[in-house]
Amino acid sequence: MLLVETYIHKSSIHGLGLFTSQLILKGTKVWEFTPNLDKEYTHEQFLDLPKRAQEYIFHYGWIDPEINMYRLSFDNDRFMNWNENPNLAGTVNELFALRDIQKDEELTYPFIEDKSSTKKWQTYNGSILQFQ
Repeated sequence: MLLVETYIHKSSIHGLGLFTSQLILKGTKVWEFTPNLDKEYTHEQFLDLPKRAQEYIFHYGWIDPEINMYRLSFDNDRFMNWNENPNLAGTVNELFALRDIQKDEELTYPFIEDKSSTKKWQTYNGSILQFQ
């Protein structure tokens, strides 16, 4: 769940991005995984979903490699882009500001923290394959 005020806008990085509506000070927790709001799916639960829902989760969600669960946020953090010079960092459960982030600045995370991207590409190739 996003813990700061944000909005979606055209990104210079990719498509749409997530931008802050406020000044965010260095060290501020910006996002955290929130059970009962954000969703988690086992591989079996994921496979029981309609194909369109699976595709949505693959596009906007991630795979938590530590617990082998598919995760999907309920809010707009799905529009956050990765960047080689991110302003956020953390874990699959929380993100913090690496520096002061100015109002109207795009929120970004480091590619290395999208640990699920390799697993997603290994698992999904136009159709859902066995979770690895």
